[in-house]
Amino acid sequence: MAEIRSIKDKMVSIEKIKRITNAMQIVALTRLRKMEHQTLDTRAYFDKIRELLFGISQTTNFNMHPLLAERPKETPPGAVVLGSDKGLCGNFNGNIINKILKLKSDYPDEPLKIVAAGRKIIKYISARDAFTTLAAYSPIDYETLPAEVGKMTGIIIDEFLHSRINSLFLIYNEFKRHIMGEAKVVRLLPLALEAPKKLPHHRNYIYEPEPRNVFDKLLEEYIANQIHHAVLESRTAEEMARMLAMKTATDNADKIIKKLALSYHKARQATITAELMDVVGAAEEVA
Repeated sequence: MAEIRSIKDKMVSIEKIKRITNAMQIVALTRLRKMEHQTLDTRAYFDKIRELLFGISQTTNFNMHPLLAERPKETPPGAVVLGSDKGLCGNFNGNIINKILKLKSDYPDEPLKIVAAGRKIIKYISARDAFTTLAAYSPIDYETLPAEVGKMTGIIIDEFLHSRINSLFLIYNEFKRHIMGEAKVVRLLPLALEAPKKLPHHRNYIYEPEPRNVFDKLLEEYIANQIHHAVLESRTAEEMARMLAMKTATDNADKIIKKLALSYHKARQATITAELMDVVGAAEEVA
């Protein structure tokens, strides 16, 4: 009887856990649906900014622009790292940490200067001497996100222009539909202007004010947009990762409950058989 009671208690406990993980899966799915369209829409805006930058760069020589110029190798690199404030999202933060360590291995002699967002990443970086925190954002307030991205952009551009960092990388999880997102490392500075996938038709634009002023403003907008878009991608990827993690946990709970149910029925049948044997044995003794 004690064994049967123990199995029954385990089944009840796991059933409660299953209800919690199932509820968290539904919540993550609801948030994911809200974020998905916004994230995908920003990709089109980002592509347009890149197209405009490339178009202006073809009309005038901007190769010596401060944000495009290489910096002394003696200065350390920097990184904007985007993680999550909460857990229960699988290997979401672990993938980011692996990318940080890989980047650090490429620069073994210099501490990485990091602008970090997300409690999990901030906690990891703060505990290690190999990293210097330039700024930390936790919790990430998505209502004031544009202003926060503006502050991030100002910090990193100032560090780069004053040669306190020789390069800047953006590390985040890219959102992918129906699967776990992929951790990406993108070099932001010095900025390398690559041709867009679909080259626009050549147009002879007249720029007001001068192309140089337009280019300067677009460069800052491009960097800020890269970070803003990466934050949205990271948040959406986080909800996808959490939904998948909770789905896996719910499915595993189902499997365990089925195994426990089988053990419960076997133990119960064994108990009934033992009781019948006792009754038969007692009857034979009386007879």
